[in-house]
This record gives sequence, C-alpha cells and structure tokens, in this order.
Amino acid sequence: MPSVDEMTKDERKLFDQIVEEQVKMSNLDEEEEAILAETLTDFFDESSETYNDIEAAQEELEREIITSSLNGETNDTNLLQSGLGAKEVNAFSIRLGRNFVGHALNIAIGFAVGGGVGAIQAFMPL
Repeated sequence: MPSVDEMTKDERKLFDQIVEEQVKMSNLDEEEEAILAETLTDFFDESSETYNDIEAAQEELEREIITSSLNGETNDTNLLQSGLGAKEVNAFSIRLGRNFVGHALNIAIGFAVGGGVGAIQAFMPL
C-alpha cells in the first residue's frame, strides 16, 4: 500500500472513503471521530511521526482523545476531576487501541481489494 502522500487522486479518494467508513463504525462523538480519522491517516502517511508505528499511533490517539475530553489539559488532577480513575483510563486505552488496530487492518485490506466493508466482507472467507 502506498503512503498517503504517494497515492494517486483515485487511490486517495478510495482511501478517504474507507477511513470515513471505519470512523463512522467507531461509535465516537464527532470531535473524537475527527481525531481518529487524522490518526488513521497519519498511520498511513510516510511523512508522519506515527507512520506504520501502531504503538505510537495508538498512544497519539489516546492522548488526543483524552486531551480533547478534558478541554485541552491532561494532568493527574484533571483526570481525577473528570471521574476517570486509573482503571477507567486503562480500560479506555485498551479498547481504543484494539479498535484502532482493527480499523487500520480494515483500511489496508479495503484498499488492497478496492473497497470498504462490502469488499472486505466479500474478500474474507466464511
């Protein structure tokens, strides 16, 4: 799969459609969806610090979403005031990380087979 910055216009259109489809499946709010879309795009962009680095991309996604939910500030006091304890933050991180990996795989497969969920499902054996 080419890097985002190396894609043709048609490839980029397909890529963006698949990312949008995956983001809509995430059950996040609108702001979090935008963060997820950007993080997924960066994961496939050679010029990004998180290019092909699943751990770095997951950490970036978690940091951005938690920062967003705390109005731009992430420190221990804000986490406690938000009602998110260590267990909740850890559970959120695990869920978000697992979902991110699934979305990234679906994007790569969808791009390879030339479509979104329908093409992925048709490609996968039962």
